[in-house]
Amino acid sequence: MASETPSKQLLTPIFRMSYANLIKPKRAKNQQGKDTGDPKYSMQLLFKTEDMDKFRTLDENDEVVTVSFKTICTHLAKQMWPGEELSELFPKNKAGFLRGWPIKNGDKLAETRNAKKKGTGDAYAGTQVLTAKSNQEYRPRLLVRGEEGELITLELGQNDEGKWKNKADAETAEKLFRSGSYATAEITVRPMETEQGNFITCYLNKVRFVKEGPRLGGGGGLMERFD
Repeated sequence: MASETPSKQLLTPIFRMSYANLIKPKRAKNQQGKDTGDPKYSMQLLFKTEDMDKFRTLDENDEVVTVSFKTICTHLAKQMWPGEELSELFPKNKAGFLRGWPIKNGDKLAETRNAKKKGTGDAYAGTQVLTAKSNQEYRPRLLVRGEEGELITLELGQNDEGKWKNKADAETAEKLFRSGSYATAEITVRPMETEQGNFITCYLNKVRFVKEGPRLGGGGGLMERFD
């Protein structure tokens, strides 16, 4: 295993938000429906399959380049676990997904969800599904376009009474940053080794609203450089 954990910062192509949980951190639910773990910001990012080769980053010369998400994940895994086979690091689970790998095939996920009657899985069809998160101490910045086209960060701080310091920005965030809307994001991709296994984890840094879409069920970095 590598002495230092490698990571890569990426700007995504446009995706559709699902299970968007970006305003207040929430705890995940276990199979029994009970809250578990620490509260986190999180969402699923639904990409068109053909867009998985359209991520962007900075190369060693500080130049903007277009990269494949799978290639980046594979490179990070080889840095973290040199000499190890990906098939051994990320074995398939009972559902046929690679355990710990950040992307799931939307068609297969739709079949699984529909078979379990966990709501419609139709929104996943034809997509690649990435799950990204942030710890409650690191709220992802939510950005919108201003009247002059400039990027504006919404103010989502709360006072000692738990009320929004900027109610208008909070209302804008709740209206725009919800499941079904379209966005781009700045993420950090990092491999991890835990007692539960190996993971390629994606952390949310910033999310920029692009446009609204039909609602779905469920809940000075790269962003400025690339826009």
